[in-house]
Amino acid sequence: MLELGSDKSQIVSAQMYISSMNYKPIVDEIWRAWLGPNPEHWPQRACLGVSLEGDVLIEVTVTAVRAQ
Repeated sequence: MLELGSDKSQIVSAQMYISSMNYKPIVDEIWRAWLGPNPEHWPQRACLGVSLEGDVLIEVTVTAVRAQ
């Protein structure tokens, strides 16, 4: 995202597609560690259990704004 003039602090929403909702606690832990400890700075997020192709366990789509 840096090359597009943004960074993870500018994420406003995220959609996570998880191959098994059994992985959600692990995904949550990694997500929180990546974003930082303050939940007030976390973007809105949705986690969906879906069938993914091959060995893919997770796909993430984010929407971010450009830093001012």
